[in-house]
Amino acid sequence: MNAHLRRFRDWWMRLDIKVRVGYYLIAAFLLVIGLPSGAAEVAAATAKAPPQASVSGPVPTGPIAVPVQDAAKTIRVYDMASRTVQPVALNQYVENVLAAQMSPTSPMNALEAAAVVIRTYAVRAINLPAAQSREAQQQHADVSTSPVTDLAWLTELQQQNQFKGQYNADVHRLQEAVSLTDGIVLTYKRQPIVAFLTAASAGETRQATTSLGKNLPYLKAVKCPADANSAALVQTRHFTAAQLAADLNLSAKTTHQQGFLQSFTVTARDAQGYALQVQSQGHSWTGQDFAARLGLPSPHMALKTTHSTLVVTTKGLGLGYGMSLHQAVAWAKIGQSWQALLHTFYPGAQIQSDAT
Repeated sequence: MNAHLRRFRDWWMRLDIKVRVGYYLIAAFLLVIGLPSGAAEVAAATAKAPPQASVSGPVPTGPIAVPVQDAAKTIRVYDMASRTVQPVALNQYVENVLAAQMSPTSPMNALEAAAVVIRTYAVRAINLPAAQSREAQQQHADVSTSPVTDLAWLTELQQQNQFKGQYNADVHRLQEAVSLTDGIVLTYKRQPIVAFLTAASAGETRQATTSLGKNLPYLKAVKCPADANSAALVQTRHFTAAQLAADLNLSAKTTHQQGFLQSFTVTARDAQGYALQVQSQGHSWTGQDFAARLGLPSPHMALKTTHSTLVVTTKGLGLGYGMSLHQAVAWAKIGQSWQALLHTFYPGAQIQSDAT
C-alpha cells in the first residue's frame, strides 16, 4: 500500500467512533447543500502542537516563482489547534492543505491537480459565504481546519514533524505545485465548482445526479483502473452480534432474535455499488451512517455471515466523489498532465484564472 493511502487508513481507524459518525453525518449534510467534505488523509490539527523535529537535508536548488495571484488573496482560517481565526495568504493555505492530502513525493502533475482542487474549494468559500461550513461561519471564518467539516491542513511545525529529514525537499515540491498553478480554479457557469476529493474510489467515482440527487454535471462516474486493481483497497472485518449492538446502538434483546446477523442487508445501492441504505429487523441506516458507526473506510460494502459474525468487505477510501487521489497519482506517473487529470475527473468544468 502506498504511503498516502496507508496514512489515510491509519488516521481513519484511529478516529473515535463518534467522530466517524459525525464525519459521515455532516458529510451527508454537506453533500445536500453543495459543500465538499473534509476527507483528509492524515491527522487533523490536534489540541497540542506536535514537538518540533530536527530539520535536515539539502536545501533544494532553483527559485520558485512567487504565486502572485494567490499571495494577493487572504483566506480566514479557523485553526482547530489554537482555536483562533488566522488570516492566511491563499498560497500558504493551499500548500498546508496539500501537505495533509498527498505525499509530497507524488508526481508533480498529481500535486498540481490537487492544488487546483484545493484552491477551488477555498475560493468558493471566500466568494460564496453560503457555501462555508457551519463551523467556519460560527467563527466568522471562511474555512476551518476540521477534517469533519472542511479540509485538514498541516502547519509548518506539523510538516517539519511529518517530513523530518526530507522537510526542505518536500516543502519545495509542495510550493512548486502551488506556484505552477497560481490562481487557477475549476468553474462551472462562471462559479467555482463543488470541489470533491476522495482518497481512492472503489473502482469508479460516483455520479452526483444519481447518488446525491443534485445537478452537478461535472461530477460524473469516472472509471479508475488503479483503484479497481488495488488489493490494498479491499478490507474485510468481522463483527459479533454484541459489537453490532454497541456500534449501532441496538438493544441486547435485539441481538438474541432469530436470524439477527442474517437480517443485515444492503437494500439500495448507487450505480457504482456504494450502499445507500442498510436494513436489519426494522432498523435502517444510510450507507454512510452504517459505515461510520462500524468504523469502515468506505460505504462501498458487501455483507455476508458466518455462524457467529457479520462479515463486511469494503473497497475504497472515502465517499468516492470527485478526483481519486490514488488514481490521479497512477495516471500522472504515465504522463497525464494536471490539466488532463482535472478534465477527466470534472468533465465540463472550466480551468481558468480566478482573476477572470
